[in-house]
Amino acid sequence: MASDPVKFLCGIWGASSSDIFAVGNPILHYDGRRWSAHTAVIEGWLTAIWGASRSNIFAVGERGNIARFDGSKWSAMNSGTKTKLRAVWGVSAQEVYAVGADGRGLRHDNIVLRYNGRVWSPLRGKTRNGEAEWPYGELNGIWGTSSTNIYVVGDGVWHFDGETWSPEPTEVDGICHWPLELHAESWRMVGPKGLLKGIWGSSRSDLFAVGELFAARPGEAFGLECEGLILRNDGNGRWKRVDSGTSGALLGIWGSSATDVFAIGSLDTILHYDGKPCAANDGK
Repeated sequence: MASDPVKFLCGIWGASSSDIFAVGNPILHYDGRRWSAHTAVIEGWLTAIWGASRSNIFAVGERGNIARFDGSKWSAMNSGTKTKLRAVWGVSAQEVYAVGADGRGLRHDNIVLRYNGRVWSPLRGKTRNGEAEWPYGELNGIWGTSSTNIYVVGDGVWHFDGETWSPEPTEVDGICHWPLELHAESWRMVGPKGLLKGIWGSSRSDLFAVGELFAARPGEAFGLECEGLILRNDGNGRWKRVDSGTSGALLGIWGSSATDVFAIGSLDTILHYDGKPCAANDGK
């Protein structure tokens, strides 16, 4: 499909087949016939979008930017942070969540925000030290079924029950962090690295998280081999690895039901799950 202007796009959401928004730089809208640009209300990139209805749509992006569409126009919202926001999801127009991270190397400043219908504020939760102790690395995705059942993913999986953030075990625990060592005054990779980019579920007992798993090529300090990473949780609290069958990093996931799930990623990768093993579409 042709878009005007053609820009790099990062997120998409629609209220119907003739009312679809795509965000990046700028915001594009599809009316069933053509794509057109909406007037920008913030500077910088938008990375993700979600809506409760066509008159309550939220888009988030870099430098803590949040924009809201009320059915006729976009307006900027005060997020209270400069952290890059990477994903947004909500229970309703009065209960919306955004997740993000800023930083380089090993350490990231991670944040989860909650909108209560009036203001955005950091979502706190009890842990051993009274606040969420996010792992080294970054947070990239968020999804849930209610305010007492929320998941965030990045360097691992965390679950929020309305009061407490808890890490959930996965079959790639121990590699969802940066396995580096200092060697000859420089850092090098000495093991595989897993990083989750997105999460979606059909219910609280059927969840998928996707991302990438990469490792150093033999004899090369930073020559990397990558494969798509899929984790599935059937409601028992443990995330099991599913063979993706692709070397492309997986960046997003969505489904209409437990047997109709799509994952997308690099190398023109499109995966479809129909209750049977995934099959890749190489884009040809």
